[in-house]
Amino acid sequence: MKKNEAAHRVPLSQPALDILAMMKDAVAHPRPDGFVFPSPTPPHGAMTTMAFKRLRDRMGLAGKATTHGFRSTLTDWAREHGFPPDVTEVALAHKLQGMRGPYERTDILVPRKQMMDQWAEHLTSSLGSRRA
Repeated sequence: MKKNEAAHRVPLSQPALDILAMMKDAVAHPRPDGFVFPSPTPPHGAMTTMAFKRLRDRMGLAGKATTHGFRSTLTDWAREHGFPPDVTEVALAHKLQGMRGPYERTDILVPRKQMMDQWAEHLTSSLGSRRA
């Protein structure tokens, strides 16, 4: 997410929770800084903005996909599946524009949870069909 000083709650899908459970089981001692996926290079704190690019490159997607492209893919999918634009914008940690922005006091967590559960189902079912 883009740097934003405001708190941003993220509703996790079941596949994301499963990954966190696997990580907990794989790590004998939790990190004192709380990072689940720390930077692999010293000082091993938060990952840099280059982490996703490096992962993408290792996956053979260099020049074929961008971070912005992944974000816009979610936006397109959400709109095609009937989610209101505000749900997607808040999920991407964007501030709502215009006169409504200052008056929005909710992070619409319940609809975002529904969207992320369906998005996870879409992604994991797509992965399963490619492996078959």
